[in-house]
Formats: sequence, C-alpha cells, structure tokens
Amino acid sequence: PFEQPSTTTIDVTLSDGAEHRAMDLDMSTLATYVVYFTAGFVLLPAGRDIVSHKTAILPGETDMRKAMTMTKPQVRTFMWGVWGLNHCMMSLLKIYAVYTSDNTLTK
Repeated sequence: PFEQPSTTTIDVTLSDGAEHRAMDLDMSTLATYVVYFTAGFVLLPAGRDIVSHKTAILPGETDMRKAMTMTKPQVRTFMWGVWGLNHCMMSLLKIYAVYTSDNTLTK
C-alpha cells in the first residue's frame, strides 16, 4: 500500500526569483489550523445572530434573510438567538475537541 508522508515540503519562490527556500508542513498541524480558522469564522455570523439578527455581514444574506425570517417579532428574535447560540456552541466544541485532542468529540 501507498504511504503518505507525515510532512510535506513546500518550495517557495519569492517574487524577485532570487531566493528559494523550503518549508516543512505537518499535515496534522495544517488540519488543526483549518479547523481553528473555519470554526472561528462561523463565530462571526453566529454571534451576530445572537446580538443583531437584522444586520447582514456576509454576501447574499439580505436575500436569504427574507426566506428565513419568522413573521412575529418575538418568535423571530428568539429563533435567531437560538440559531446563533447553537452555531457558536458547535464551533467552540470543534475548537475544544481539536485543542485537547479529544477523540470522542472528533468522531
């Protein structure tokens, strides 16, 4: 069977072409940073849903808001808050699971 290396060498050429260097990149470290970035990014719109669900911060949200907004203001505020809280908790659990190497949470 084919074995993949645990590190990958990336060659970097600077814009002037004069300097050439290599960087070892551990795939586990790269995956960790991807999880941190993506889960951290979700905290922006999810946190906004808790604080101010009417504010559109991502492209295309103004159109999607019409489809996902309830008619009664009390229900609307509650549901957007629950929606945002759910996404914040899921993102924080992902970050925690990777940070602590918790295999149960990463399944």
